[in-house]
Amino acid sequence: MALVLANQLRIRNFIRSLVSNRHDAEDLFQRTSVVLWKKFDQYEPGTSFASWAMRVAYFEICDYRKRLARARVTFSQEVFDALAEKVAKLTEEEDDTRREALEACLAGLSEQNRELIRMRYLEGLDVEDVSKLVDRPVKTVYRILQHVRVWLQGCIQHRLARNPTP
Repeated sequence: MALVLANQLRIRNFIRSLVSNRHDAEDLFQRTSVVLWKKFDQYEPGTSFASWAMRVAYFEICDYRKRLARARVTFSQEVFDALAEKVAKLTEEEDDTRREALEACLAGLSEQNRELIRMRYLEGLDVEDVSKLVDRPVKTVYRILQHVRVWLQGCIQHRLARNPTP
Protein backbone atom coordinates (compact mmCIF):
# COMPACT_ATOMS: atom_id res chain seq x y z
CA MET A 1 0.00 0.00 0.00
CA ALA A 2 2.84 2.38 0.86
CA LEU A 3 4.42 1.80 -2.57
CA VAL A 4 1.13 2.53 -4.34
CA LEU A 5 0.63 5.69 -2.30
CA ALA A 6 4.19 6.84 -2.93
CA ASN A 7 3.76 6.31 -6.69
CA GLN A 8 0.09 7.15 -7.16
CA LEU A 9 0.71 10.49 -8.87
CA ARG A 10 3.09 8.93 -11.36
CA ILE A 11 0.68 6.03 -12.08
CA ARG A 12 -2.28 8.41 -12.41
CA ASN A 13 -0.34 10.71 -14.75
CA PHE A 14 0.72 7.74 -16.86
CA ILE A 15 -2.90 6.61 -17.20
CA ARG A 16 -4.21 10.13 -17.82
CA SER A 17 -1.66 10.68 -20.55
CA LEU A 18 -3.01 7.65 -22.43
CA VAL A 19 -6.73 7.91 -21.64
CA SER A 20 -8.45 11.12 -22.69
CA ASN A 21 -11.63 10.70 -20.63
CA ARG A 22 -10.90 11.87 -17.10
CA HIS A 23 -13.52 9.64 -15.49
CA ASP A 24 -12.33 6.57 -17.40
CA ALA A 25 -8.75 7.38 -16.38
CA GLU A 26 -9.75 7.56 -12.72
CA ASP A 27 -11.65 4.28 -13.04
CA LEU A 28 -8.57 2.70 -14.62
CA PHE A 29 -6.40 3.99 -11.78
CA GLN A 30 -8.76 2.34 -9.29
CA ARG A 31 -8.74 -0.91 -11.28
CA THR A 32 -4.96 -0.78 -11.48
CA SER A 33 -4.71 -0.25 -7.72
CA VAL A 34 -6.83 -3.34 -7.11
CA VAL A 35 -4.71 -5.41 -9.50
CA LEU A 36 -1.52 -4.14 -7.85
CA TRP A 37 -2.91 -5.23 -4.50
CA LYS A 38 -3.93 -8.66 -5.78
CA LYS A 39 -0.70 -9.30 -7.68
CA PHE A 40 1.76 -7.75 -5.23
CA ASP A 41 3.37 -11.15 -4.71
CA GLN A 42 4.55 -10.92 -8.35
CA TYR A 43 6.48 -7.70 -7.69
CA GLU A 44 10.21 -8.30 -7.32
CA PRO A 45 11.60 -6.24 -4.42
CA GLY A 46 14.62 -4.20 -5.44
CA THR A 47 13.19 -3.43 -8.88
CA SER A 48 11.34 -0.26 -9.80
CA PHE A 49 7.86 -0.46 -8.31
CA ALA A 50 6.72 2.46 -10.47
CA SER A 51 7.79 0.68 -13.68
CA TRP A 52 6.04 -2.51 -12.60
CA ALA A 53 2.90 -0.57 -11.62
CA MET A 54 2.85 1.32 -14.93
CA ARG A 55 3.16 -2.00 -16.75
CA VAL A 56 0.11 -3.27 -14.84
CA ALA A 57 -1.68 -0.01 -15.72
CA TYR A 58 -0.67 -0.50 -19.35
CA PHE A 59 -2.44 -3.88 -19.44
CA GLU A 60 -5.50 -2.41 -17.76
CA ILE A 61 -5.55 0.34 -20.39
CA CYS A 62 -5.21 -2.27 -23.16
CA ASP A 63 -8.26 -4.09 -21.78
CA TYR A 64 -10.11 -0.78 -21.64
CA ARG A 65 -9.14 -0.05 -25.25
CA LYS A 66 -10.45 -3.44 -26.36
CA ARG A 67 -13.80 -2.67 -24.76
CA LEU A 68 -13.75 0.81 -26.30
CA ALA A 69 -12.78 -0.47 -29.75
CA ARG A 70 -16.07 -2.33 -29.98
CA ALA A 71 -17.84 1.00 -29.67
CA ARG A 72 -15.70 3.32 -31.84
CA VAL A 73 -12.48 3.87 -33.78
CA THR A 74 -9.25 4.12 -31.74
CA PHE A 75 -5.48 4.14 -32.35
CA SER A 76 -4.00 0.92 -33.66
CA GLN A 77 -2.25 -1.23 -31.05
CA GLU A 78 1.12 -0.36 -32.62
CA VAL A 79 0.53 3.38 -32.35
CA PHE A 80 -0.78 2.97 -28.82
CA ASP A 81 2.26 0.87 -27.80
CA ALA A 82 4.65 3.46 -29.21
CA LEU A 83 2.79 6.24 -27.40
CA ALA A 84 2.78 4.31 -24.10
CA GLU A 85 6.52 3.65 -24.39
CA LYS A 86 7.22 7.32 -25.09
CA VAL A 87 5.10 8.50 -22.15
CA ALA A 88 6.78 6.03 -19.78
CA LYS A 89 10.22 7.22 -20.93
CA LEU A 90 9.27 10.88 -20.53
CA THR A 91 7.87 10.14 -17.07
CA GLU A 92 11.15 8.48 -16.04
CA GLU A 93 13.19 11.40 -17.44
CA GLU A 94 10.92 13.86 -15.63
CA ASP A 95 11.32 11.92 -12.39
CA ASP A 96 15.11 11.90 -12.81
CA THR A 97 15.12 15.64 -13.48
CA ARG A 98 12.87 16.31 -10.46
CA ARG A 99 15.03 14.06 -8.25
CA GLU A 100 18.18 15.92 -9.33
CA ALA A 101 16.49 19.25 -8.61
CA LEU A 102 15.37 18.01 -5.19
CA GLU A 103 18.87 16.81 -4.33
CA ALA A 104 20.38 20.15 -5.36
CA CYS A 105 17.76 22.04 -3.34
CA LEU A 106 18.26 19.82 -0.30
CA ALA A 107 21.97 20.64 -0.46
CA GLY A 108 21.00 24.31 -0.11
CA LEU A 109 19.30 23.72 3.25
CA SER A 110 21.00 24.16 6.58
CA GLU A 111 22.20 20.96 8.24
CA GLN A 112 19.46 21.31 10.89
CA ASN A 113 16.70 21.62 8.31
CA ARG A 114 18.09 18.71 6.27
CA GLU A 115 18.08 16.63 9.44
CA LEU A 116 14.42 17.51 10.12
CA ILE A 117 13.49 16.55 6.56
CA ARG A 118 15.46 13.30 6.84
CA MET A 119 13.76 12.30 10.10
CA ARG A 120 10.27 13.25 8.93
CA TYR A 121 10.29 11.93 5.36
CA LEU A 122 13.09 9.39 5.04
CA GLU A 123 12.66 7.77 8.43
CA GLY A 124 8.91 8.40 8.41
CA LEU A 125 8.77 9.74 11.96
CA ASP A 126 5.73 11.78 12.90
CA VAL A 127 6.22 15.41 13.89
CA GLU A 128 5.71 14.67 17.58
CA ASP A 129 8.61 12.17 17.56
CA VAL A 130 10.81 14.56 15.59
CA SER A 131 10.09 17.35 18.08
CA LYS A 132 11.16 15.10 20.96
CA LEU A 133 14.39 14.11 19.20
CA VAL A 134 15.37 17.71 18.47
CA ASP A 135 14.00 19.00 21.75
CA ARG A 136 11.80 21.65 20.12
CA PRO A 137 8.07 22.31 20.55
CA VAL A 138 5.78 20.45 18.15
CA LYS A 139 4.37 23.72 16.75
CA THR A 140 7.88 24.95 16.02
CA VAL A 141 8.76 21.77 14.15
CA TYR A 142 5.51 22.00 12.15
CA ARG A 143 6.29 25.62 11.29
CA ILE A 144 9.88 24.85 10.26
CA LEU A 145 8.82 21.87 8.14
CA GLN A 146 6.14 23.95 6.44
CA HIS A 147 8.66 26.70 5.70
CA VAL A 148 11.19 24.17 4.36
CA ARG A 149 8.56 22.45 2.17
CA VAL A 150 7.51 25.78 0.66
CA TRP A 151 11.15 26.73 0.08
CA LEU A 152 11.93 23.33 -1.49
CA GLN A 153 8.89 23.55 -3.76
CA GLY A 154 9.95 26.99 -4.99
CA CYS A 155 13.56 25.90 -5.42
CA ILE A 156 12.54 22.80 -7.41
CA GLN A 157 10.15 24.78 -9.61
CA HIS A 158 12.87 27.36 -10.26
CA ARG A 159 15.42 24.68 -11.21
CA LEU A 160 12.93 22.86 -13.45
CA ALA A 161 12.00 26.10 -15.19
CA ARG A 162 15.69 26.76 -15.92
CA ASN A 163 16.32 23.20 -17.14
CA PRO A 164 13.06 21.74 -18.51
CA THR A 165 12.81 18.04 -19.37
CA PRO A 166 13.75 17.39 -23.02
